[in-house]
Amino acid sequence: MKEVICLLIIIAQTSENQSIKEKFEKAPPYEIFRTFCSTCHGEDGTGNPNWKELGLDTQPPNFKDKKFSSKEPLIDWIRVIRDGGKKHGFSNFMPAFGGTFSEEKIREIAQYLKSLGYDEKYPPGELNFLRTHNTKKAFPEDELIYIAQIKNSKSFSQTIYLAQRIGAKAQYEIKGKLNNENSNLSGEIELGGKYTILFDRKNLYIISGGLEAGIPIKSEESIAITPYLAGGKSLGQRLSLQASLKTSYLLNESKIISSISSALNFITTLNSKRGVFPSLEGTADFDGKYVLLSLIPQAYLSLTRRGHIALNLGYQINQKSSPMIKFFLLWEFTEGGILDGW
Repeated sequence: MKEVICLLIIIAQTSENQSIKEKFEKAPPYEIFRTFCSTCHGEDGTGNPNWKELGLDTQPPNFKDKKFSSKEPLIDWIRVIRDGGKKHGFSNFMPAFGGTFSEEKIREIAQYLKSLGYDEKYPPGELNFLRTHNTKKAFPEDELIYIAQIKNSKSFSQTIYLAQRIGAKAQYEIKGKLNNENSNLSGEIELGGKYTILFDRKNLYIISGGLEAGIPIKSEESIAITPYLAGGKSLGQRLSLQASLKTSYLLNESKIISSISSALNFITTLNSKRGVFPSLEGTADFDGKYVLLSLIPQAYLSLTRRGHIALNLGYQINQKSSPMIKFFLLWEFTEGGILDGW
């Protein structure tokens, strides 16, 4: 009997979805939004301020927020509308519309929602490529990262990195680094900034410039001034290429060290932010006399369903020195708390 009741419920829901689909498939996205979404998301898309009174577990986002609208790619929005919030680490009350609307209509709805906060000055989320170890990232971010490099038990370094976005194209960053080289401790504080010079929505590339100043903790060590260029290019939905060029001026030593890095990223799934995404990265360092090459195969492990907490594990193979293990733990803090989205 229970099986018959469940079957009748499924048939009724399917019939209702088919009826809704026929009625709204040709409707404009804003009409669909007003009908199905405005109770929680507000008539204007800024979110219902009385969301707690509605019994929601999460404050609805403000679709007119320019940074929120632009920082993630369209496909992320499509997934949440199609699959519902729970599957991707968001609100349990966000329903799935994959059985109600076609994929084309869901894409139209997502495009409409992103248009509410559209500003041409903001680079699109399609240019927000995955971070790698040595190659500078061009897209401005809000993130906190713990970085470690291990040569052996007596030689390793640790870095805490904080980056925060300013407006449409800028970012400031602060790093604190501690080195242990055969029990000889050293460290530095690094202050920096980055600005998006240009980007192209159609051809999907981005170029940024930045400047960093490394201030050593020990007075006998050299201050380093490092200007750099960083770029990224989408090679389709599953591939991206990033590259950066930096030159460090060691003021106390009157020495220049240059480095060029490039990374090829591969997206293994388009159905979820959580996954394992491999990259291959190469670096060439030049100290004025010699060029030293290194290769870093690595895996970016997106740990949460939102994708805002991730671990990258890499193994750097050096031309003339011992290999090293590299890893970082990343938190995109504007995407959610540490306990959110698991």
